[in-house]
Amino acid sequence: KGEADGKDAAAAPAKPAAPEKKPLLPIDALHENIQLLEASVANKDQAGIKRVLRKNTFVRKRITLDDFRVVMSVWLPRGSASATRLNKELDVASRAKMQVDGEATNKPASEAKRKEFSKMNPADDVLPEVIAYLSLFVANALLARGCVPEAEASLVAVLDAAQAEEARPTLEIFVARAYFLKARCAELQGRLHEMRGEL
Repeated sequence: KGEADGKDAAAAPAKPAAPEKKPLLPIDALHENIQLLEASVANKDQAGIKRVLRKNTFVRKRITLDDFRVVMSVWLPRGSASATRLNKELDVASRAKMQVDGEATNKPASEAKRKEFSKMNPADDVLPEVIAYLSLFVANALLARGCVPEAEASLVAVLDAAQAEEARPTLEIFVARAYFLKARCAELQGRLHEMRGEL
C-alpha cells in the first residue's frame, strides 16, 4: 500500500504557477492614487490620505511630465482655472532640466495606454484635495528642475485656495506640506526669515 501511495503522489499533477503580476505603470499608479484620495476624502479618512501621499514617491520618481498631464486632464475640468495654471507650470518644468541626480530617464506610457485615458470623460467638478495633491506634485517637479520662484508661486496658490475653503480637515495635511515646501523655496532664495511669521 505504501508503494501505491507513493505512485499516486508522484502522479499528482503539479499546481499551476500563479500568473506573474505585472508591475503597475506610473500612469496607472497616479490614477489609482487619486481614486483612493477621493474615497478617503469622502470618508474623512486621514489615514487613507496619508497612505496616498506615502505612495506618491513611486509615482513622482517614475512618471513623465507628459503622462502626468494625461492623467491630470481626466481629473480636472477642461478650461478650469486650476487646469490652466498647472498646465502653464508643467510647460515651465518641461523646458527645464533636472537638477537632482542626473537627467530623468523615465519611460513614457505607450500610445495605447494614453488612448485609454483620452477616452475617459473629464471630471465635471473636482475636490480641493485633488487640486492640492496635483499642485504639490507639480511644485516638486519645478523644485527638482531648479524653478524655485515658479514652485513657490504654485505653493502660494495651494495655500490661498485652502484659505478660501471652509473648515476642511482633509485639506490640512496638504497645507502642512505646502508650507514645508514653501519654506524650502524661501531657504533656496535666502529668504527663510520671511517664513518665520507664517510657520
